[in-house]
Amino acid sequence: MILKRIQTVVILWAAASACLLAATRYVSHSGSNAFPYTTWETAANTIEAANLATLPGDTMLIDTGSFYLSAPVYTQPKITMRGKGMDSTRVLGSEAPELLHSVMFLPEDSNLIEDLHFVGSGSHYAFIKSATDPDRSLFFTSCRFSDFASSTLACGNNRHVAVINCIFETWNDFALFLTDRGDYVIENNTFYMPDAINEFANFIGNTGSIVLHKNVFVGGGWTGIQGGSGRIDVRNNLFYRNRWLELVQITAASDVVFAQNSFFLTHNDFGRANDILVLYLDELDTCLIYNNVFAGYQPRLVFNASVTNDPMIKITYNCFYAVAPFGQEEHIWVPNNQRLDSLHSNVFADPMFVDPWNGDLRLQKGSPCIDAGAPWILDVDGTRSDIGAFGGPDGEFYIYQDLPPKAPASMMAWRDSNRVILSWERNSESDFLHYVLFRTTEPGAPLDSQHVLTYLDPLGRPIRTDNHKEPLGFDDDGKYFDPERYIPMYAVKDLRRVYYVDWYPIDTLPSYYTLVAVDSSGLVSAASTVQVSPPQAVGHPVSSGVGNPFPTPDSCCQEGIHDSASLEPNYPNPFNATTALVYNLPSIGAQPAPVHIEVFNILGQRVKTLVDTRQLPGRHTIYWDGTNEQGELLSSGVYFCRLEVSGIEFVKSGKMILMK
Repeated sequence: MILKRIQTVVILWAAASACLLAATRYVSHSGSNAFPYTTWETAANTIEAANLATLPGDTMLIDTGSFYLSAPVYTQPKITMRGKGMDSTRVLGSEAPELLHSVMFLPEDSNLIEDLHFVGSGSHYAFIKSATDPDRSLFFTSCRFSDFASSTLACGNNRHVAVINCIFETWNDFALFLTDRGDYVIENNTFYMPDAINEFANFIGNTGSIVLHKNVFVGGGWTGIQGGSGRIDVRNNLFYRNRWLELVQITAASDVVFAQNSFFLTHNDFGRANDILVLYLDELDTCLIYNNVFAGYQPRLVFNASVTNDPMIKITYNCFYAVAPFGQEEHIWVPNNQRLDSLHSNVFADPMFVDPWNGDLRLQKGSPCIDAGAPWILDVDGTRSDIGAFGGPDGEFYIYQDLPPKAPASMMAWRDSNRVILSWERNSESDFLHYVLFRTTEPGAPLDSQHVLTYLDPLGRPIRTDNHKEPLGFDDDGKYFDPERYIPMYAVKDLRRVYYVDWYPIDTLPSYYTLVAVDSSGLVSAASTVQVSPPQAVGHPVSSGVGNPFPTPDSCCQEGIHDSASLEPNYPNPFNATTALVYNLPSIGAQPAPVHIEVFNILGQRVKTLVDTRQLPGRHTIYWDGTNEQGELLSSGVYFCRLEVSGIEFVKSGKMILMK
């Protein structure tokens, strides 16, 4: 509706201009400066000169090349200022540093600006209108704005402002500063600030309608888009590589539609959740949030208002995914433990973007977001809507690429006296099937069946018979536990990582462990490889990939520090009051390492956590008084203690006998 009204204004204004026999004024470096500049041969050689001859309803046509301004330009009402294309015609602030000015243009009502590249060259604003000036309508299309010390467009109190098919790059505050009254349409633009914390748009105090459709926002930060107290419609936008405290902050809006957008946050500079949408909605009538992908570092929606059981707040058919550990319940924050009862049909999974780290947020074949959007909305191909910016009637038709899984990331290995421990980041693709682990003694050896060590399921558990000790069973989260018989196995504390233990490593030559991921289509990822030294280098951790969390080789072999974790027999044993447990921590992983010691009964039920903190390598002592988590004295019987270091289960104690 808003866009249609703007188009109607443009048509009526154009018709009125034609009735006034409007003229075209030309600007060209090759003109002869013959007033009134109505042909290319008599064109003005500066924009200022042509503007002085321009009457309401005229068109100013600017030739190719660069044109510098020496002073702010006050335009006439109902004029068109047109270039030969944003890549051909440039309008710049003064080329003389001593003549720099803060404003390039002060527009009158119903100005249409198109096909130009505005370069600030030290200017604060390309176009500015004071809020105290009469209401105006302004239209910008197919323009480019670069290098402004403040904002490109700063206009307060308007009837209509449309910004369509434009590019914004390099500004200092907001690219758009459109405050107070006005209906605004921001459509199909690109805002590009990848390496700076700058803000996209400010609509503070706006009481009209704000429409943001099919824009691309790259970079930016702090509060990217803020304001608005009327109707806000945000759809089919792409947000990529953003770093912010609050990306979209909406204050006191009456109606909010936030739909079919895709987000991928590649930064976590502030050490906290990234608030994508922050809503202050005390006067809210409706709030519909659906078909969005919120992905990246800890994306979160925040409601800073009373929302309990509000039937008009619906958060449905969205996809939430955090590339760093983040609980499902943390993606939506509501104050005072209030509840939102309209949360349903959301997906908590990797959306499987084609290349998110480089900005390609289309969906791959097999994505859980395909045909998973609101069922009452159809894509352009007639199927049920996809979740994300490319879905819905305003989305795009494209062929889903069937890409191989990602190579297992951050693969690491550590060797102690009788085993090799491998670890890597778990693949998150919904069509991921299994891993294939190879072991060779030569770098670059063929990855064939002869060198297959084992096949592993997504949790890293063997799925074929091999030469490893078979686990007796797993509990609900995939961790192995056997209270009767000690078979050292891995324990996955961070479900983002996989741990695997090779109990029969080759001990005479260096070993090369290579891992690939396979999906349900049979596509194989690139390989991740790590080298492990023979036993004479016991205790030497190695890794492949970026960011080695293990210490340097010599740090494991300091005097008094064991090369493997150990748990000494408790003393006294049996005991009837208190028993001491002495344990030794190796230099494994980032230091201080996370240490977890738990006590279990004969049925394998955890009864108490004795240690849950980070500790440095060395010898430590902890005491247990025979009580449970609630401080209640346990009954006589046999108990066991389990020691984990850096998420790896290293050892279980022998029987600890409690006697009353």
